[in-house]
Amino acid sequence: MNITIHNVEQVYRNNSHALYPVDLEFHEGVYGLLGPNGAGKSTLMNILTMAKKPTSGTVYCNGVDINTIQNEYKSRIGYLPQTFGLFPALSGREFLMYVAALKGLSKRHAAGRIQELLSALNLNEVGDQHIASYSGGMRQRIGIAQALLNNPKFLLLDEPSVGLDPDERVNLKNLITKAAQDATVIYSTHIVSDIEALAGNIIIMKQGRILAAGAVNQLTEPVEGLVWKMNVDYSGLATLQDKYICSSSSRSSDGIEVRVLSSTPPSAGAEPVYPTLEDVYLYLIHQDKIKGESPA
Repeated sequence: MNITIHNVEQVYRNNSHALYPVDLEFHEGVYGLLGPNGAGKSTLMNILTMAKKPTSGTVYCNGVDINTIQNEYKSRIGYLPQTFGLFPALSGREFLMYVAALKGLSKRHAAGRIQELLSALNLNEVGDQHIASYSGGMRQRIGIAQALLNNPKFLLLDEPSVGLDPDERVNLKNLITKAAQDATVIYSTHIVSDIEALAGNIIIMKQGRILAAGAVNQLTEPVEGLVWKMNVDYSGLATLQDKYICSSSSRSSDGIEVRVLSSTPPSAGAEPVYPTLEDVYLYLIHQDKIKGESPA
């Protein structure tokens, strides 16, 4: 399923932009949509699901304007919004049957698919309990299940790992990898580690604008030569963080090993290292704060 976004823009009545003109194209596979809160990720997702109409621009599905094929297009979508409503008085299974009916699935097909998803998301034991008794992580997994119910060809997940423990995060990644074999998946998050090894392509947003889009190796090229590794003691870490953008730090035998973003070596002992996706993300989001000259 190919999705093309052409010159899509979202402007509010006070002329503030939730989304500046966007041109993007999605094919089968996983796309990571990265950006801080308020970047415009959810606005873009709402436009793609037709929950929100853009001020201008067009979204195409396989070359056809989605406004001309609304029912067909929506039937092929699976969507997990950042916040979603559940019916506490229903069991997880009953809620999924309700959603399946809204999606037009037959009762027989829905029952089998729901059982499959309850098993895949480790919800078998609580599937027939009231949602009111569920933990936050269980509710999130029910939300993931409803997004996957119709075996969507276009799956949109907005912060899907919220509330999940480490084991369930791994399970979620496995489910997404499986779904992406014959579908287009957009995974929206502000947590880089959630998609670093999952997405083949990355889109980075800030304040309604697309800062960069492409394969991870394409995005790292402009940041090469700007990432340094160095060791500091505990007292020097705060000083370093005040002066530079530090992408990560970890304990080492010599104190604390820190990755620093800078156009010049932050110290005589700093060693250049190859940039990670987190380095790229922090550079693009905070490039106005990085000391020294920006790359050409």
